[in-house]
Amino acid sequence: MDGPASLRIRLLGGFRVALGDCPIADHVWRQRKAAALVKLLALEPGHRLHRERVLEALWPDLDPDAASNNLRYTLHVARRTLNNGGVADTALLARDGESLVLGPPDRVAVDVDAFERAAAAAWRAPDPAPAQAALDLYTGDLLPEDPYEDWAANRRANLRATFLALLAHLADLHEGRGELGPTIAAWQRVVGAEPTDEAAHVALMRLFARSGRRRQALAQFDALVSLLERELGAEPEAATRALHRAIRDGSYPAETERLEAAPIAPTPAPAAVGVALPAPVDDLVGREREVAELRHLLGAGRLVTLTGPGGIGKTRLAIATARTVADAFPDGVAFVDLAPIRDPALVIPAIAHAVGVRDAGGRPLLETLRAILKDQRRLLVLDNVEQVVEAAPDVADLLRSCPDVKVLATSRVRLRLRGEQEYPVRPLALPDPGHMPALEGLSQYAAVALFIRRGREARPDFAVTNATAPAVAEICARLDGLPLAIELAAARVRVLPPEALLARLGHPLALLTGGPRDLPARQRTLRAAIAWSHDLLPSAEQTLFRRLAVFVGGWTLDAAEAVTNACGDLSIGVLDGLAALVDHSLVLDLGQAGDGAEHRYGMLETIREYALERLEASGEEEAVRSAHLAYYRAASEAVGPETFGLPAAVRTWIEAEIGNLRAALAWAEERGDAEAGFPLTHAFANNRSRLAEARDWLERFLALGSGAAPRLRVQDLIDLGWIALLQGDQPVVRTAAEAAVALADEADPIARASALDILGLALINEEEFDEARRLLETALAHCQDRADGARLTPFVLNHLGLLAHIVNDIEGSAAYYEAALALLGRDDDEMRHFTLGNLAVPVRDLGDDRRATDLARQALALLPRIFNPYMIASELWSASKLAHLQGRTEPAARLAAASLRLRERNGIGIEPFNAAEIEEEVAALRTELGADAFDAAWAAGESMEVAAAIEEAIAVTNEEVVEGRA
Repeated sequence: MDGPASLRIRLLGGFRVALGDCPIADHVWRQRKAAALVKLLALEPGHRLHRERVLEALWPDLDPDAASNNLRYTLHVARRTLNNGGVADTALLARDGESLVLGPPDRVAVDVDAFERAAAAAWRAPDPAPAQAALDLYTGDLLPEDPYEDWAANRRANLRATFLALLAHLADLHEGRGELGPTIAAWQRVVGAEPTDEAAHVALMRLFARSGRRRQALAQFDALVSLLERELGAEPEAATRALHRAIRDGSYPAETERLEAAPIAPTPAPAAVGVALPAPVDDLVGREREVAELRHLLGAGRLVTLTGPGGIGKTRLAIATARTVADAFPDGVAFVDLAPIRDPALVIPAIAHAVGVRDAGGRPLLETLRAILKDQRRLLVLDNVEQVVEAAPDVADLLRSCPDVKVLATSRVRLRLRGEQEYPVRPLALPDPGHMPALEGLSQYAAVALFIRRGREARPDFAVTNATAPAVAEICARLDGLPLAIELAAARVRVLPPEALLARLGHPLALLTGGPRDLPARQRTLRAAIAWSHDLLPSAEQTLFRRLAVFVGGWTLDAAEAVTNACGDLSIGVLDGLAALVDHSLVLDLGQAGDGAEHRYGMLETIREYALERLEASGEEEAVRSAHLAYYRAASEAVGPETFGLPAAVRTWIEAEIGNLRAALAWAEERGDAEAGFPLTHAFANNRSRLAEARDWLERFLALGSGAAPRLRVQDLIDLGWIALLQGDQPVVRTAAEAAVALADEADPIARASALDILGLALINEEEFDEARRLLETALAHCQDRADGARLTPFVLNHLGLLAHIVNDIEGSAAYYEAALALLGRDDDEMRHFTLGNLAVPVRDLGDDRRATDLARQALALLPRIFNPYMIASELWSASKLAHLQGRTEPAARLAAASLRLRERNGIGIEPFNAAEIEEEVAALRTELGADAFDAAWAAGESMEVAAAIEEAIAVTNEEVVEGRA
């Protein structure tokens, strides 16, 4: 029986939904609000939205009770519709506390998400193909059937700006390669999508003229004149008219400049008249996409607000954007620095001063300003609006009164004005330190490019080498891609090489000081930049902000409420406070971490360090850390006693909360509280990618809590035994298992069964097979006698199957595995995967290669949902053996190398009963391939990414296998 169908949602070009391969017809969406609810959730990061925001978006004019009643009915209708008119499917549209969730993530695919991922990757690629692939995903503007819905307008404009900017970028890429036809085609697509985009018409005029198509260039100008007059009542800019005259008169281009096969050099824009912007003293690095998108947003709207935390580079980006559009404002661009102003009443005087308007004295200054600006085409760049945001209505007044004035604002909060287009400024693109690109590809990442540029300014001989590249990438990642932080760090290479700088970044706020003296004081140190935002918060929000610093790696709303308001003394609702901190760019809305995960929030690490400083200074640190420990202790106690086979939602929670578990453990250890630490160590031990660290925590708390309750110690001893088993540390396996069995006499029978199970495995490793069987059968009897042993029973059966196979009872081995498989539900991904892979071995030994291959395929299909490196390594080894059986020795060698390398990276040892078989298998592959071919295949396997190795393993199992053996 197939799994549940996936939900595919199209929002670009119109709303379409399909469940699996079955489209949901338009007429099925009988209630418009049901469709709107799905659209809202599909657009949100993580496809999750708090119900209050849903009510505000869909029923803004209704009282809360009436809106809530509407939501209940709409939710029911939407659920039924998503199931194509059948019974309401609560799995696809669920309520999680106060939030609505479209999911789970692995069942939902939204075209907007795919387009944005592809667009981000395309801007880093040096060739046109990725840009073209991303553009192909943009099948039309967002939800054109909802032109007047405020909740869609901002996102529609941003996505359209991304599309148009990417088209222009594609044209530039083709032009740089000397590809005239594709360059012209790309600019023609821009004109087709945005007919009044003067820059696109100018590019086509230039290209036609330089390629000898003068008549076409002049016709392009005539088309532009007609369009601007008809659509905007305007005429082309002076620079465009000058280019037209030059083409008409034959002075552009000169005969020697005509295009042959060489790339076309872009024509520099003439200097704009009336520009009053700060002159940049250095280049803007890595913001080409943002500038291009902002140009389009300013072309389409009249108020664009750049938002983001301090140090993200809003001001520099706004200035760079203003310079590129200055020609469109013949009356000038005025830069208004509001940073020194605290009184909102002084905003209008600051604007007036910037545009040269004097207070006439006889009438209000705002009225005078309106009168002068109402006939001007001018751009106002309002910088640092956040501390005078109460003046936003005056800005709105100016925009209403002056139809040709536009505003480009920078602020850490939105202005919340009608017609405002918010543009969140993101950190610079970062490489993944765990998957470093080649040295020549590093500079494609804007964060690294900025570090290199500023490093060379500080020290002319500075260069990134293969040796220093990992440190540079890690520095940029530690600093969250924040431009200010990266620039301050790069300045330190004058005295510290990257490796030494990285070693000192444990407390970046103390290190990152001493910025250029010509910067404002708030930008000379990272601490000052963050303090600027913090000091604008009301007292209650400052309290919440500093208490949230105790979380590491993010938090959920439930966790924030439990920890920050443990004493009930917080004078603001936590949800309202989080929303305010997100608006101030001090907290990030992280969406969902994975399948079944709750919505999460977090902080950039540099901002969190500042919040920690405030927490330490407040005198609240001990109380908040204790509340944090209490919350995660209670959550860890709910994990359950299993060591393998945990539900996917629990595994997802553990992975998301690793940072918080680590912080809570450190606090429990500091206080000597072993009772609180034991449940946390069990949760930590269930993350299989951190074996060495988990073992360290287990051993530390076992030593700390020698007098703790047996039920707590026995679980840690079992966990220690399992980790030692995976690491191949047989003496510790047996010692821990025997101690667990002894303690379990005083605990519950299931704990005793689990302890006997691990001791049985220890004895298998020592070839004490009869005693191992007795212990495992006793463990099985304990499990089968109790309802709460249901999850442990398949595990013990698997180990009995292993023992039977080792002693050559192949049929008995298969029977044990079959019995285990029959007990598992379809959602027991990890145990089902484990059992299917185990069963394939005796089935193949019994000669049924076809069924063995089918079992291996089923196991591999579950692998992407498995977090366990041990299981992945085992599966890769099984696929290697299958490839060898098929006579495909090179893939077999690659997969064997990938399996053993994965074990090595995760500290997973080789079981004694497998060691001889592995040695023989590798030796046979070397003999059959020959030394040189084997070494090449082995090296390729060791360098394979895990995902690529899994793909190759799947390909191996998809090969047809004939019955019987060669």
